[in-house]
Amino acid sequence: MLANCTFGSPSAMAQAGASAEADPIQSTAPDFGVTGDWGGLRSHLLESGANIQLTQIGEAIGVAKGGLRQHSTAEGRLQADLDINGAQAFSWPGLTLHANSWVLQGGQGPSRCCVGNIATVSNIEARPSARLFTVWAQQSFLEDRLSVRAGKLAADDEFASSQVSALFTNSAFGWPTFMGANLPAGGPIFPLGAIGARIKAAFGQDVTILAATFSGDPVKPGPGDPLIRQPDGLFFDWVGGNFTIAEFQFRPHRDDGADPNNFHVGIWFHDGNFNDLRNDQFGRSLADPLTSGIARQHGSDWGAYAMCDIHLWRDPANTGRDLSGFITLGSQPRDRNAVSLMVSAGINFRGMAESRPDDVFGLAFAYLHMSQSLTSLDNDSCRFSGICGPRRDFEFLVEMTHQIAITPWWSLQPNLQYIAHPGGNISQPGTNTAIPDAIYGGLRTSFRL
Repeated sequence: MLANCTFGSPSAMAQAGASAEADPIQSTAPDFGVTGDWGGLRSHLLESGANIQLTQIGEAIGVAKGGLRQHSTAEGRLQADLDINGAQAFSWPGLTLHANSWVLQGGQGPSRCCVGNIATVSNIEARPSARLFTVWAQQSFLEDRLSVRAGKLAADDEFASSQVSALFTNSAFGWPTFMGANLPAGGPIFPLGAIGARIKAAFGQDVTILAATFSGDPVKPGPGDPLIRQPDGLFFDWVGGNFTIAEFQFRPHRDDGADPNNFHVGIWFHDGNFNDLRNDQFGRSLADPLTSGIARQHGSDWGAYAMCDIHLWRDPANTGRDLSGFITLGSQPRDRNAVSLMVSAGINFRGMAESRPDDVFGLAFAYLHMSQSLTSLDNDSCRFSGICGPRRDFEFLVEMTHQIAITPWWSLQPNLQYIAHPGGNISQPGTNTAIPDAIYGGLRTSFRL
């Protein structure tokens, strides 16, 4: 049985999204990073078709007001990527090999320890471990217009991914939280890749269609923390049914040299079992004293989303300064999904100060609408027990951030976040009082090694 995720669990909290795999340093400089060319080894490997990239992210975050408690935490992630060009390395045209692993550092993450929210404060928040994330092979055909990829994959590498929202550190702006909070273990996303296969086809310059199917659960189903059940990433079984996702992408070509606008429409389907959020198998409320305590089972789950990256303004002097925006919408059945609707949007301003053309300022918000079934269950609990706590309704967050390019391989990124109704308006542990709205700030540093 695949149970819906609970708030505060790794399933609801490890939603790093597309930004987890993206290099946070916005630079096209040819240097290798702080450790250089390793005595010419990196250049030699590149000539042979192999590229090694190491990236370290570290951050400190403090809760200044509200949440579960005022406290500060620190965490980090060392990312290692290996890409091999089959044409150069093996004289095999169209073949690409890729492997990615993490060394996750720190203690209990800020959302788990201090805030109690659904969309995690940091998109690198996870239990400390050294783990394999993805390893796959891809074969391209028809001059790269068609490709097939198979292995241990991450859905957010290619699906439901926004380049504009990747700037932000809250997980709501990566893999959409309406999926991450509901799928088993959050789905095949950071830090849990899953066995799967993907096909991608490009039609001209503007249209791309891709579809993939993954193991329904990235880890072996069972009680407790998925990251403890699968501590090293070396899990290659197909379990928990099937998770299938398909996406249509439209990028209309622009003649002015600016980045094209990106439009994505996707659907997903999971054929596993999901618990009803309000009723038991006899139709009684789970809050009814006569309930069996066994939730009604639904034999599948599904949803749909739409997202776009829009480039709003570009400096006509061709200085690289520009203004971009994004918006994401997603919805799914409310009887089996804790988050039934999500809306997020934001803007990025690159080069807001003319003297700092590589710096990026961002402002974004996300609204997570809690399922009406959960609200009804809270009302039932009040009616049957006479003890009335907060009713779950929504979680709303705003993030303001500024990425400062110190060198081509090093950046600093302060950010400030505000969360209303952490956890969707749930009670503090041991009380009938809602968790207070939270304000917290952090500083992230990212550098290539």
